[in-house]
Amino acid sequence: MATCAKFPIPRLPAPAYSAKRIKKMKTMEEKRELKKRLNKKRDQTRVYIGKAFSRWRQLRERYGLKSDEEVAMFLLDSYDQHCLTSTTRKRGSTHKLPAQPASGIYCSFSVIGPTS
Repeated sequence: MATCAKFPIPRLPAPAYSAKRIKKMKTMEEKRELKKRLNKKRDQTRVYIGKAFSRWRQLRERYGLKSDEEVAMFLLDSYDQHCLTSTTRKRGSTHKLPAQPASGIYCSFSVIGPTS
């Protein structure tokens, strides 16, 4: 009669998570509070442009800008360039300025201050 050699039974691998690692499930109230807090933080960075939204999108497409952040930076840079150009013309400076964006960008810039 042939005897079979007994091999030890290998240990089972450890589970992917243990009881200590299990996160406490959030209640619906906790989820609502978290969402409310995150929305409040995100709302601080929002800018509402109302009726100008369609023009904003047209500008974005015309210049191939990929995000609203790029449009904002483009407009701010254009405004800064316009102010720099206006200031140097008034002072009679002769140094060269970088090329301006296409015409039509500087329709009219005005600064609206607080009313007293």
